[in-house]
Amino acid sequence: MASGGHATSLCLHWRPWRGRRIYSRRLDNFKPSKMLCIQDVTRHLVQLLLCVLAAAVFSYTAVAPQFDQPFVSWAFATACVFLYVARPAFGNYLLAVAIGICLTTLYLFFAVKPGADVSPVALYSAMLGRGCLIVLCWRCFWAQGEERKPRFVLAALPIGIVEFVLLVLFLLNVTGRFQPHLYDLYLYVFDGSLGFEPSFVLARWLRGIPFLRDFVQFNYLNLPLVIGMVSAGHLRRGSPLRVLSTLGMAGIVGYVCYFIFPAIGPIYALSNRYPDMPHTLAQLASLPLRPLNVALPVPCNAMPSLHFAWALLLWYNTLPFSSVYRRLAAAYLGLTVLATLALGEHYLIDLVVAVPFALMVQAPWINAPARLKLMTATTGALLTAAWMSILRYDVKVFFISPLLPWFCTLGSTAVCWFVARKALQSERDGHAGAIVQGPENRIALE
Repeated sequence: MASGGHATSLCLHWRPWRGRRIYSRRLDNFKPSKMLCIQDVTRHLVQLLLCVLAAAVFSYTAVAPQFDQPFVSWAFATACVFLYVARPAFGNYLLAVAIGICLTTLYLFFAVKPGADVSPVALYSAMLGRGCLIVLCWRCFWAQGEERKPRFVLAALPIGIVEFVLLVLFLLNVTGRFQPHLYDLYLYVFDGSLGFEPSFVLARWLRGIPFLRDFVQFNYLNLPLVIGMVSAGHLRRGSPLRVLSTLGMAGIVGYVCYFIFPAIGPIYALSNRYPDMPHTLAQLASLPLRPLNVALPVPCNAMPSLHFAWALLLWYNTLPFSSVYRRLAAAYLGLTVLATLALGEHYLIDLVVAVPFALMVQAPWINAPARLKLMTATTGALLTAAWMSILRYDVKVFFISPLLPWFCTLGSTAVCWFVARKALQSERDGHAGAIVQGPENRIALE
């Protein structure tokens, strides 16, 4: 006890990141706002433990097997986009780069078969993305007050994209184990009814341009990065989860379709003929149709093309953005069409069916009257079901006339375009998405 009957208290001042501890004795009339109680100390310890845990988890993914796959690498790279959106102090960028360099060194020395079949661009982007993700998590853990929610969103979105990609890859690998019969011949026959095999023609053309083939393949693999960019763009409009929710629904419905109509693509199912020896139109008309048995550990993810459907959904969700971003999204969509066909991953009909499929999936997420939502979803669902039924049970009907497959292909796409335009106009009239102007989630779109 001090003189005068005033009690004294031993208090601890804690200044994170500065490493300073100051012990002092003060009277009872101290200001509580300047001092920390037991709860504050406990909170800081929990924050430190969470920071260590985040660093440990993401460092483990840098050396763990299967985490250096191209799609996974580009998923981690999306964190770079969100750190840029956060607009932190310059030191945060330096810290992210330093962590990325350390993780790259860790990978080269300790990973199993380092550098095997891994693109250096994807590898270094993924390591930098992990560094950015660690910084985003640290900023989230140490946020206070109104900073917490936007920082949490900025850290959660890239983590969600990584988890989304990992889950998709796992589920797609499962499809190949439970589908002994494949219906690739039915898709191959329809493409041939157009008068030529589009995937065969594009593959032969691209084979003579090696640098373009590499660029197309790069475009095909960096889909997760584009997902991150579009999601970041929607942060300003207050709807960051709209993109991931739409793509997630497409993945769920598409996964069901893969069990209804299993197919793996011409480069795998028709490897003895692809891309130099396609059948003639007369040969296709008399070709006996039967399910194929292909002993390859390949996912049955051809019908419909989820890769193209996701690119189409991303393009649609950039329509509220400026014209520059819409053109970039359209260019990416065009490159995706070229990649899916020229790399032999899909038939043209896979992309045709993906158009009404994407329309059906997008319908619940448009800001439009319920009647228009129902019309959009119904149109997409009916066209998708009609295509899959005809292709499975009566694909030879398209040989009645050489104009019939073209009429059905162009007509189906035109109907979807008309319905999508009405939905988009309604969404624009309703001023969809409130623009959030906060400093933590501001992104320049103009």
